[in-house]
Amino acid sequence: MNNRRICIVTPEKNAYFETFIHAHIQSLPGKIFPLYGGAFPVYKDNGDVLFHPPGFWRRGLQLILRKIFRISLSEEVQRSKALKKFIIHNKIEAVLAEYGPTGYAIRNACQEAGVPLIVHFHGHDAYEEKTLIKYNRYKDLFTCVESIIIVSKHMKRQLLGLGAPPEKLKYVPCGVDIDQFNGANPQNAAPIFIAVGRFIDKKAPYLTLLAFKKVLEKAPQATLKMFGTGDLYEACWQLTKALRMNHAVTFKGSRSSYEIASEMRQARGFIHHSLRTNSGDSEGIPIAVLEAGASGLPVAASRHGGIPDVVIDGKTGLLFNEGDINAMAEAILKIAQYPILAGQMGRMAQKRVRENFNIEKSIQSLNAEIESAINRTKAKSKAAPFLDKLEEYLNLSEPVMVGSA
Repeated sequence: MNNRRICIVTPEKNAYFETFIHAHIQSLPGKIFPLYGGAFPVYKDNGDVLFHPPGFWRRGLQLILRKIFRISLSEEVQRSKALKKFIIHNKIEAVLAEYGPTGYAIRNACQEAGVPLIVHFHGHDAYEEKTLIKYNRYKDLFTCVESIIIVSKHMKRQLLGLGAPPEKLKYVPCGVDIDQFNGANPQNAAPIFIAVGRFIDKKAPYLTLLAFKKVLEKAPQATLKMFGTGDLYEACWQLTKALRMNHAVTFKGSRSSYEIASEMRQARGFIHHSLRTNSGDSEGIPIAVLEAGASGLPVAASRHGGIPDVVIDGKTGLLFNEGDINAMAEAILKIAQYPILAGQMGRMAQKRVRENFNIEKSIQSLNAEIESAINRTKAKSKAAPFLDKLEEYLNLSEPVMVGSA
């Protein structure tokens, strides 16, 4: 149905790397009500505040209620009440929470409002140890959530290990705009390589640089363009200078998807080195890997998270183990030195992404899961009075033990 009223709750409104969330807000059918602001929603789409923290007089009143009448209205409870009111007032039929912590924070409001909660896990929220500890490994969330959206087969195994009910896990991989990302011709391109991603630990940009240094020893004509920003940006820039490879490596910073798509059309291949950090942080499916495949580029990437779901080793790209810079260098060299092979793998990569990871298919699958969650919730609601009466009858019908006369 296209007249559904869906609330999408996400931590940030304009995070440049969350293109998948922007696609949900813009492309899901029906009336979409976005809410933003940390784990718990604060802002509406127009900037209005959903919940105002208590001022001086309100805090004083709360203190009196707590001291005299033993009534406690914590800020968490008040936030939950504000969200419940928003859901009911706007006749919301389902809530999609982006990331596990968001779902955990709003679970009670959704339950009290009687609407299904669908939680979309993306990466670190399913793996990072401190996050799992903070939210008690999502035990409470798994109980009350209607559906859990996962983006990779590896994530499915991870959440099953945390105790997620298997019947609630729904595999919906991310998708990309295949009309925007296309047109690469790696067979005829110069040995230009593209890397796209934030400069953070789990994307290991420093390992990409160390591997590319080895590539330059055998293919000095190769060049690398790195897109993104992050905490490791300066360190990687300095590392490039120290390794005396700044002539071959260009740091492009944060660029629009249109600029990146254009750069991919001129490249020979795409490289990506994700790994599991000491904190457990890991990826779901890196969107840039999908964009490269859709463009028609062969991908050299680590066996990490959902990457093997996308990249078929030896067919659509080349895979190597996490942390193995020698194997990464060999994979890049193979693409650099054999342009015909690069062209063959690029065409197969494009076919695979277009058939399995396009944005239209991803949105359709997600919408189908939301629709199913709404229907299941309505069915439960209709059955509830009957089940309550049945339970009451069974309790009244228990045999009564009568003592001997």
